[in-house]
Amino acid sequence: MRKLIDAASGLLYLSVSTVLLRHPTRTVLGVMLGLVCSLLATLFAPLLRGVPHTDFEHIALCHWIGLGFFLMYWRLAWAYLAKRPGLSEEIQEVLDLIEKGNLSNAEKRRLYRAAIERLTAELASSAVFFANTRKINILTAAPEKPDLD
Repeated sequence: MRKLIDAASGLLYLSVSTVLLRHPTRTVLGVMLGLVCSLLATLFAPLLRGVPHTDFEHIALCHWIGLGFFLMYWRLAWAYLAKRPGLSEEIQEVLDLIEKGNLSNAEKRRLYRAAIERLTAELASSAVFFANTRKINILTAAPEKPDLD
């Protein structure tokens, strides 16, 4: 049971961090798209009443916003499920371009090697940056005052 809870919380953390931190533009566009869909459904309500087995008038605004989120994130979710989870979109695009290119095996290996070297250099520089930032934060943090009560 504990593993299931850990997996669920990990998935929740991944989805929230993706929506709020990694892709804020998609999030805003999803909200805007949901609002526009709601507006269009309200404007064209008389025409939509003629569609059988549907009731667009009673769809809540949060559902329209959810539809906007879905429309903005479906490609990202599909790529995550169908391809290599854990890679950023930029790296995924580079790897897809190498795979789809009309290249010989030697050229593909060279491009893969160059992409890996670039990625490791970026990761190393970001790790150094975060380590130095953490050291600066620790050094500049004000000492806690003792509680006199």
